[in-house]
Amino acid sequence: MNQYHKRLMRIIDDVKHLDIWSIIPDLNRPEQTVMHAIDRCSRTDLPQWKDIHREMRHREDPDEIMEKCRDAYMNVSGCPGEGTRDVRVSDLVLVTRMHMPAISRALRELEAKGLITRHTDSADRRQTIVQLTDEGRKMVARDTREIDDYIEAVFAAFTEEEQEELIRLLTKMKDSAAEELEIRRKRV
Repeated sequence: MNQYHKRLMRIIDDVKHLDIWSIIPDLNRPEQTVMHAIDRCSRTDLPQWKDIHREMRHREDPDEIMEKCRDAYMNVSGCPGEGTRDVRVSDLVLVTRMHMPAISRALRELEAKGLITRHTDSADRRQTIVQLTDEGRKMVARDTREIDDYIEAVFAAFTEEEQEELIRLLTKMKDSAAEELEIRRKRV
């Protein structure tokens, strides 16, 4: 690795470790992650999630399905705090990449704080449905505005052309890294 690679990797690592959620002090990190995942899942137009769960159980390699799920999770509609779709705890496991015990702890804390409700799915009693309360919806909307304001302030230091160039270069790096990783996996 040459000096430029080291510098770039160090910068990427430094950015990755910035805890932007620390500007939202009301919840710990797992609670924030679960809370915002509930909101995003409730705004995701993916009615076939039940089918995705079923398909994952019957496939050798569920990674492709998980990525499909995560792609849909990133393409939400509506405003933060305005989702209407029921969210299963198993949905949260898929999109947060957290382990079930950590999600369960976060859900208990969020419920105790009056930010979510939980109930058994009447169509499938093995499933638990979680929903944001009115207070939870308000918190998600407020937190999202705060994070958006932070990101706007960070990128205000860049011209539009610089932002386009940064996106282009980082995308090129990500694509190159993914391609090289796939080549090396095939060798094993």
